[in-house]
Amino acid sequence: MPTEHSTFNLVDEPWIPVLGLDGQVSEQSLLTVVRDADQAAAIVGELPTQSFAILRLLLAILHRSLRRPDGGPGPGDIATWRALRSDGDRLATAVTSYLGVFHDRFDLFHPQRPFFQVADLATGKGEVSGLDKLIADVPNGLPFFTTRLGPGIESITAAEAARWLVHAHAFDPSGIRSGDPRDPRVKSGKGYPIGTGWAGQIGGVFLEGTTLRETLLLNLGAWADAGSLIDSGPDDLPPWERAQLGPTEEAPGRLPRGPIDLYTWQSRRVRLVGDRDRVSGVLLCQGDRMAPQNTWRWEPMTAWRYSKPQTAKLGRPTYMPAQHDPARSFWRGLEALLSQALPETDGGRGVEPAPRLAPALIRWTRVLRYEDALPADALIPVRAVGLAYGTQNAIVEELTDDVVRLPATLLDGDRPDLVTAALDAVQAAADVAKAAADFRQNLARAAGMGGDESEHPREAGRAELYHALDHAFREWLTTVGRDDALAATTRWQETVRAIALEVAGSWLAAAGPAALVGRSVNKRRLDAGLAHRWFLGKLHQALPYAHQTIAPVEISPEEEESA
Repeated sequence: MPTEHSTFNLVDEPWIPVLGLDGQVSEQSLLTVVRDADQAAAIVGELPTQSFAILRLLLAILHRSLRRPDGGPGPGDIATWRALRSDGDRLATAVTSYLGVFHDRFDLFHPQRPFFQVADLATGKGEVSGLDKLIADVPNGLPFFTTRLGPGIESITAAEAARWLVHAHAFDPSGIRSGDPRDPRVKSGKGYPIGTGWAGQIGGVFLEGTTLRETLLLNLGAWADAGSLIDSGPDDLPPWERAQLGPTEEAPGRLPRGPIDLYTWQSRRVRLVGDRDRVSGVLLCQGDRMAPQNTWRWEPMTAWRYSKPQTAKLGRPTYMPAQHDPARSFWRGLEALLSQALPETDGGRGVEPAPRLAPALIRWTRVLRYEDALPADALIPVRAVGLAYGTQNAIVEELTDDVVRLPATLLDGDRPDLVTAALDAVQAAADVAKAAADFRQNLARAAGMGGDESEHPREAGRAELYHALDHAFREWLTTVGRDDALAATTRWQETVRAIALEVAGSWLAAAGPAALVGRSVNKRRLDAGLAHRWFLGKLHQALPYAHQTIAPVEISPEEEESA
């Protein structure tokens, strides 16, 4: 029988780190984090990915707390959503009632049904691993590249263990894991790779409010009304409402049942070793695999890209999650957020599939705008969170955490001219970045350094130009809609021109005597002055609205080929 000492119930115990509106961080239970959400700014886990995983867990609880009469996830429609927003207690009341029913399923150390774990999980030899297998900010096998050493990795509190448990199911890297001999996939005591956790396969996005309550509501889509997902039914359940999982895969190749299933997908089988005072070890095995192809039907918190190879392989139009590139600012992928294409109409006879699909969450904001649940002048922060993996997805290489503030006018569908202006602005930045990269490369070639075989000057130039444009674009984007599309485009192109000229001018000033004198490159003379002239010509081509009163720089066909 369990003792009181071995009980740590996530419903009642504080474990979710929350930033209060007063600037103080405190830990909250599942009950208090919803009840006091209007006094909190955000969830602040050890990593942004941890906060994202906990947010998805909370959304699963909210959807089930508000389930419709037919058993499907709530809120059922925009009217119900409005009622939740206007009634400050309704959400907390529903969650309190729901968690009361499933209270014991949230006990981290329950002897038969521990939360997100398998109670009797074991290897053939009874081994357990250290916490470096669970804690994502400790590089596996490279403990010196971390600030967490000594006692910080030997054991952790039950509250922190709960956070990393949720994170592991969402973001655990791929690779060989321990093997429970009862799992038929296990060979020679090893569980061979099935891929990363589900959230690690997507480019996670969510909407941020000024309070945690507002964040929860903004991301709590009435998916039946949004019409952008398959409306899941009563079988879209989290693991605590289903039979306790064993060590084997639940059903090989099964499709998800809906957003709740994906928010709580059991990518691993886990057993924590410890008690409510300290957790000192973990057993981490393979869980349920997830194939990402065409999962847009159920996953609302990522954008999607059309995949020709997957389409050819499966014989039907196929979309894959659009993962984040840590080397690129989030706004450079704005097309994925503002795409108006509907997946239901893509791939029909004679219809070319759209290259991108916006997240269902963004489609939900269009419903809110259409229903006037968001004001026309609202700025909606959209945050991107994700991990980039390396070496067969077995190690974490980089983390993405970025945010853009989108004017509601870009999302409601009534101003396609503004959407076009925003996307053209991203393209103009890309064209100028390429011109700057070419200029930086030509300066290096003129000086006899970084010749044609080296891409370093080119990539360094591109990165510096984008860095210089980053803040300016984010600010400009918030102003789209204050004037007409042509005026907005002109303002942006004038801003880009001024910044590009300043950056290029600094490179020219630092070019040195060798670049000013120049040399023969590909049987043509190249010096800093000529490289700058070519750059000005490309700037004119990329930014026509910023050059309406400026004479173009004439470049001969021969020079164009060299440039």
